[in-house]
Amino acid sequence: MVDDEAVAARVFGAAVARAGYETAYARDPEEAINMIEALKPDLVISDVQMPGIDGFDFVRRLVEKDMKTMPIIYLTGLDSVDVIIEGLDAGADDFLVKGSAIKVINSRVSFWIASGFAGLPGDIRRRALDAAKRGKLEGQLDFRQDVVFNERILKSVAARLHKELQTVPQTFGSRKVERLMFLGRLSKLTLDESQQFGDLLRFPDYLLRTAYMLNRPWARELSVLLKYYDHWAQDVRFVRSAMEPIQEIHEYQWFKDGIDLVQMAERL
Repeated sequence: MVDDEAVAARVFGAAVARAGYETAYARDPEEAINMIEALKPDLVISDVQMPGIDGFDFVRRLVEKDMKTMPIIYLTGLDSVDVIIEGLDAGADDFLVKGSAIKVINSRVSFWIASGFAGLPGDIRRRALDAAKRGKLEGQLDFRQDVVFNERILKSVAARLHKELQTVPQTFGSRKVERLMFLGRLSKLTLDESQQFGDLLRFPDYLLRTAYMLNRPWARELSVLLKYYDHWAQDVRFVRSAMEPIQEIHEYQWFKDGIDLVQMAERL
């Protein structure tokens, strides 16, 4: 927790601690950088408005120092489009408005820590940032309304994948490389449905909740692969697997030809 207002930080920190997480406090970004280097936390929650270095420059410094290896949530009293735009540009991954219910805060903390994601995927961040800028120009961006989880997207993608999974053996997904192919396809179908700013910001949520909804025995093991999501997304074979309906492993010879990606997946 990074906040110059100690009382506010400890109120939110106590709520997070009651959910079972260890919490450390920093009074300013300089102290936070030193603590992050020493503690290597799984998540950072930072205020935006602080004297001296603000929350935006704090995150930018982490990025510049290659220390941004965890999700970062901005907890801010400023419910404005500019905070969203500058926050995404700086490198933040999620936003909570001060005054949000404790259960909402704990829900976002739990999601990011358990999901495996190291942050909002790079390509998704760029798309979300572009969408936020368009929303600002058109006067149509309402943060509180736009980030509500869209059940329609979840149901649509889950129905499509359920149908495709009926064409492969029940054992599909027992190997990590098959899960990687599934993840590629899931990403493509989710992105096709996610056109609004809020949908893009919640892209990681859609991926995990869709996988859970399909009730495959390995769904909760996807977090191991999601930690390296940006790595997979830059590989042409991952992109290619996304473009085709799910198939049996022997149909993916073009994927196996690049053995380095397969070996990395199998080692995880």
